[in-house]
Amino acid sequence: MVIKETDSAMAMLVDEAFIHVDYQDSFIVDFETRYFDNIDTFVRAYFLAQPTWLRGLSMNCLSKKSIEKDIDVSTLANGTKIGSWKIFARDEKEVVFGESMGFMSYRFSIYFVERQQMIVSTVVQFNGRLGRYYFAFVKLLHKAFVKKSLHYMGA
Repeated sequence: MVIKETDSAMAMLVDEAFIHVDYQDSFIVDFETRYFDNIDTFVRAYFLAQPTWLRGLSMNCLSKKSIEKDIDVSTLANGTKIGSWKIFARDEKEVVFGESMGFMSYRFSIYFVERQQMIVSTVVQFNGRLGRYYFAFVKLLHKAFVKKSLHYMGA
């Protein structure tokens, strides 16, 4: 698997998440030996590949069975949740997850380019100083965290 930071030039739903964006990043992921039929199969595999510590830290859910149940019940429809991540938007190529935490809101997008290539993007909007301070700390680890979550897909 190859993961590269990119400036996404594709028209993506995540680009419409906020009126103004305070932080944004994108990674293009090329799978050399694995492929996915569609965005739903990738999203399912992504969530189920995450280890307990990452699910707990990121999605506030330690149980893999709970995540699997959330995926099955939600059918990845708008307004449903997987762990603490709400699905804010979706189409046949992209699913946009996220949370609004009062002091900050973020969206994490998975975009299906083709069977062996995805783009994952994060956009963040601060709601006051606390959001800026909080994300200043999170930003130190964010990119490494996203890359690590993607590496579990190749394991």
